[in-house]
Amino acid sequence: MISKNQSTQLKSSTDYDLHSSTLLEIAALLTSCSDLKYLFTDLHSLLKKVIPFQQFKLGLFNTSQEYIEWIFTAENNHKQFEITKSLCKPFWNEALSNKQSMARSMSSGSGLIETCSPIRLYSQNLGIIRFEILDNVDIPKYFEFIDLVAFFLAFLFTDLKIEDDKLVRQLFFREELKDTKQLNEKLLSIIGVARSLAHELNQPLTGISGYAALIVEAVNDGNSESIMSDLENILEQASRLESLIFKFQSIAHIEGREDKVIL
Repeated sequence: MISKNQSTQLKSSTDYDLHSSTLLEIAALLTSCSDLKYLFTDLHSLLKKVIPFQQFKLGLFNTSQEYIEWIFTAENNHKQFEITKSLCKPFWNEALSNKQSMARSMSSGSGLIETCSPIRLYSQNLGIIRFEILDNVDIPKYFEFIDLVAFFLAFLFTDLKIEDDKLVRQLFFREELKDTKQLNEKLLSIIGVARSLAHELNQPLTGISGYAALIVEAVNDGNSESIMSDLENILEQASRLESLIFKFQSIAHIEGREDKVIL
């Protein structure tokens, strides 16, 4: 019989595998797809595999006029590749100013949370990712994933521009595309190593926590205070190990927030 603690760990492990595999697919998509319409549509489908959102929007940030130029919107099964403009709301500005993903509850009774994640490169705000997510999910868990997606998107957004109400690619960084490809390859390698390490470390972790949980259940009605104390310490250490394992996925996220260049 699987204990509650083991069940939670198995679910976390499954979530981590899904996040990392989907991130690899997104990175491959962004470096290979040339048609922006299909790129954003496919990106939406990949994000939907991980995040239970009702609406997804991508926008370019106009630094001179402080507004968002939305380039792609998807709500339920309706996807719209169209340029629309919005004044930058205080909530979006706050996320851009703080250089981090943020969340807030939407109107009462909606059951939704609005999240906003900056797309940044070299300390410059390039755009935002906006979601409307069901309010019964673990938002911080998704932020780690979203921030990594934003990091990859930043390299695409450096070359996007609105001209005559159409989205075009400028290829300002044509001479740097080789370096960008190398960066993506290194990031993919980091993700692959982290995924492998997490898988290997999670096996003994599951055993430690599982056996400890079973022993706790067996002696819970006895007077073995010393044994109970030791077992609780085992569970505590296992929990700390679990936290370290899943923090592998935040390697690139931490680097991005510190404004470091990974190369």
